[in-house]
Amino acid sequence: MAQSGYVEFDSITYSGVKIIDQGKRLNALSCQWQKSKNNLVQLTPYEVKSYNFGNEKYVARDIEINGKEGRFFLEEMVSGKLTLYFIKYEGKHFFIEKDRAFFIGIPKNKENEKSAYKAQLKGITEDCPEVADAANFVGYNKRSLMRFIERYEKCVSRPFPHFRYGIKAGFEWSKFIDPPQSLERFNIKYSGAFSLGLFMDTPILVSDFSFNLGINYSRHGYSYNNLTRDADYDFVANLSSLKMPVLVRYSLPTNKYRFFVQSGGIVEYHFNKDAHLYKSTINGNIITIDRTMALKIDDVRFGFSIGTGFEKKVTSRNSLFLEFSVNQLYGDMKNRNILLTIGLNI
Repeated sequence: MAQSGYVEFDSITYSGVKIIDQGKRLNALSCQWQKSKNNLVQLTPYEVKSYNFGNEKYVARDIEINGKEGRFFLEEMVSGKLTLYFIKYEGKHFFIEKDRAFFIGIPKNKENEKSAYKAQLKGITEDCPEVADAANFVGYNKRSLMRFIERYEKCVSRPFPHFRYGIKAGFEWSKFIDPPQSLERFNIKYSGAFSLGLFMDTPILVSDFSFNLGINYSRHGYSYNNLTRDADYDFVANLSSLKMPVLVRYSLPTNKYRFFVQSGGIVEYHFNKDAHLYKSTINGNIITIDRTMALKIDDVRFGFSIGTGFEKKVTSRNSLFLEFSVNQLYGDMKNRNILLTIGLNI
């Protein structure tokens, strides 16, 4: 479909013309100008300096791709002190121009040179040391490179969104809420237990929002007693579970200390569960204990989780964090967890 744009030659520019979007690969090889319904002109990078349509701009450049030299149309992604170009031809390739004078290709990492393009970015942006740490986390893709160049243009030091993982440990308080009628006689209180877990955190579209996924292990024991004139009632439960939160997190883009908030869903799987209600009666010197019922607790429960916390930067890659969260789980017996956690981003 033709879109309105312009075509720039050496001595003249035609505006308001109709340009056909051929897709990224073919756009790099030629510009299709629809002069009229039956007149379609195909222009090469040797004839045209640049052209655009919609929000896309292509500039003719002499480049080398996979050891082959040629002239192609490069898509201009960001323009400023640094200009980022992209071409999809025999793979994906990026090029950077600095101050409209220095032009260089940014090759994807080779197998034995895992930080090649990151080292290049550090060299190109050495006049702004504030982005030196950010260069370590730039991905070889449009969004990540564009975000990095935006940081360089402003020359600001902020955490750069990147994939992280780590370990955490904490203490969890757990309580049954809205208990069934059989437990209404008891004063239900929180039960405490240690929690251990793993997590990973991946940015959403190279932003300060991220998906935070984890798996946490805990083992809780519950014991409640109610003594009446006629009998002594006891509720005893032991639950071992894995909790898997799937959260969306927002982190403030500050350096040394980062405050964050998060919310999302959570799944709990009980791989060991035992919950029984006992009734003891005393008749003279004889005590009779009856296990009156086994309470049903779901193997799998679903719920929601909300939380907040902050992390402290230790190195450019590592940080410590403190997190407070509340989980609510639904099933045959609803449950609320309050969790205080410390952890390490690796």
